[in-house]
Amino acid sequence: MPFDFASLRLTGTHLDRARRLRAETGERLDVILVRLGLISEAGLAAAYAAHAGVPQADLSRLPDAPLLRERIKLAFLRDARAVPLAEDGDALIIAFADPTDAELLAACAFAAKRRIIAQVAPASDIERALDRIYGEPATLPVAAELDIDAAGAEDTERLRDLASDAPIIRLVNRWVTAAVEAHASDIHIEPGEAGLLVRFRLDGVLVEQETQPLALHAAVVSRLKIMARLDIAERRLTQDGRIGIAVRGRETDIRISIIPTVRGESVVLRILERGGVTLDFAALGFDPASLARYLSVLERPHGVVLATGPTGSGKTTTLYTSLQRLRRPDSKILTVEDPVEYRLDGVNHTQVRPQIGLDFAATLRAFLRHDPDIIMAGEIRDGETARIAVQAALTGHLMLSSLHTNNAAGNMTSWQEAAPMPAPTAIAYSAANRPASIAQGSVVLGFG
Repeated sequence: MPFDFASLRLTGTHLDRARRLRAETGERLDVILVRLGLISEAGLAAAYAAHAGVPQADLSRLPDAPLLRERIKLAFLRDARAVPLAEDGDALIIAFADPTDAELLAACAFAAKRRIIAQVAPASDIERALDRIYGEPATLPVAAELDIDAAGAEDTERLRDLASDAPIIRLVNRWVTAAVEAHASDIHIEPGEAGLLVRFRLDGVLVEQETQPLALHAAVVSRLKIMARLDIAERRLTQDGRIGIAVRGRETDIRISIIPTVRGESVVLRILERGGVTLDFAALGFDPASLARYLSVLERPHGVVLATGPTGSGKTTTLYTSLQRLRRPDSKILTVEDPVEYRLDGVNHTQVRPQIGLDFAATLRAFLRHDPDIIMAGEIRDGETARIAVQAALTGHLMLSSLHTNNAAGNMTSWQEAAPMPAPTAIAYSAANRPASIAQGSVVLGFG
């Protein structure tokens, strides 16, 4: 009997939303419900088990080698979200993400030439079990399935169709989900001689995840462009955009940057979990002495506070944590950023748009006419922005911003070149007993 999703006690609005997404993406309804956070994978597995009258599988005990490997292929199992667990006489015990799919169980029985004893397990647990049993990266043979050829790479309509096919959608969604679950800061998708290389940046270090057939490159990039509402026909120029997506029920913003290379377009996805960042100084690795010194600067009524360091060292998180502390009903707070990475209630965020003349310097000049108490600029990129920041501090505003430097000492030179003024008070992080993201060389400077 087919599973009735209304039995999950979801509201009609939630079900309608999920069904609309199913019509747009072609994904399974249960996959969409989990991705939207309307039900957990564990809750869905329990509901399937109760409906089908089958036990939940124990995936802590897996076979040492693939069962019936010649009859049941790995690609089929990944697509079916199933993993063979044991042989029981003339039967094969298989854990399914959806044990109510009668056609799937019949297909498994036909392929294995065995009677199937169904169990149920969460889809992500099955994926990890397949990785452990087969010891192979989760590559999908979708190039042949999608009939991708060289001519198709130049056909915009063909690319749009390929990007909307379920195998490509599943592949891209799997990368994003895996990156969010691993707390990666970036996903790098790069065409190379060996294939389409996928790497995650974990704790500041790029870690290779898998290599897909190079034939998938055009369809994958087109899928990402469609998600970010970019021009899929443009492959000669750089493009930047944003994607909003729910992963395991967590609202996630993704900043996408695409650049042309000699082998094709290279893509970097910056992952920004809206609810995944703890805006707390203790969580950032501040020791009590450093925190006391920093707060003594931060809580002054005017001046400039700079967070400096290399990419990924925690500058933006430090600034947002500072804004979180400074938020009060009697304070007007304005920020100008590229992009706006997080949103705080009571804070007015502005996204720069250089193509129409709305850059950091122009926005800061407008801010000074808006009667703010506190201003944050995402970063200081040029001398004009630095001078306006100093003017803001001298006219009674508290100015927060960041500078990109490779080490703590480099901020002095960067600032003096941008806006000569007396040397600041420096509050530096020690690398000892600090998270990797902080230990890369962040330093906080206070002026005023």
